[in-house]
Amino acid sequence: MWWIVVGGLILWVVCAVPIAIIWGKAIARRDRADFEIRNQQWADEVARSIETESDSETEK
Repeated sequence: MWWIVVGGLILWVVCAVPIAIIWGKAIARRDRADFEIRNQQWADEVARSIETESDSETEK
């Protein structure tokens, strides 16, 4: 009877590990896309601030 429990646990681990890997890759892909969007927004903001500073310095 104990072998049913052990077999069930082994089956659970064998199925859970690939699911966890797939799930983790999907989350990483989503986070990477979110990071790239925020990074681009930050770069645009820095470029605007540099342009604003250089425009105000040339007007003096």
